[in-house]
Amino acid sequence: MFNRVDKCFFISTIVILILLVVSFLLIAMILLYENNVFFEMLLGTSVLITILFIPISIVENIIIFLIKIFSKNKTKKDWIIILADFSLIIILSIILYVLFIAISNPLL
Repeated sequence: MFNRVDKCFFISTIVILILLVVSFLLIAMILLYENNVFFEMLLGTSVLITILFIPISIVENIIIFLIKIFSKNKTKKDWIIILADFSLIIILSIILYVLFIAISNPLL
């Protein structure tokens, strides 16, 4: 039904979504408990994990995108995966850009 590239895309998408949800929940918890040192460590850890995993997943999604673009006999499912992969690359790049701006500018 699905080949290896499709399965890799689905698994990476699920991991990215879980990572982003956990990161944003940890950031929201920090805003509630500002004075606790433990929650500040959680914030730093979540941002560090996010900054480490998002570039890896962007590279992985670019490779999947290129494999799908250059493959022959594209079906409707392949075009949906190509569009979803392209939009995921754009969204992850924007999130990574915003995180680097937030880290580099302490006044934000």
